[in-house]
Amino acid sequence: MNVRLADSLATALPISITFTGADPGDFAETNTCGASLAARSRCTISLTFTPGATGTRTATLTVTDSANNSPQTMALTGTGQ
Repeated sequence: MNVRLADSLATALPISITFTGADPGDFAETNTCGASLAARSRCTISLTFTPGATGTRTATLTVTDSANNSPQTMALTGTGQ
């Protein structure tokens, strides 16, 4: 799954990407954002799921930045076979 992050401000946004919740180690990310997202630009966060156990696995993706609406969160759910 891919998530797009956009900076519509006139300044760069320093960002931090973390996973929290019940099973954060089951989820990973790679991104094109770097440590700071340039002004008026976009980047992609690619998510992967590698379950550590069977059944429902959950976590929260959190993107923290310096914008007024920070942090942005997304609930993640997967099923381990």
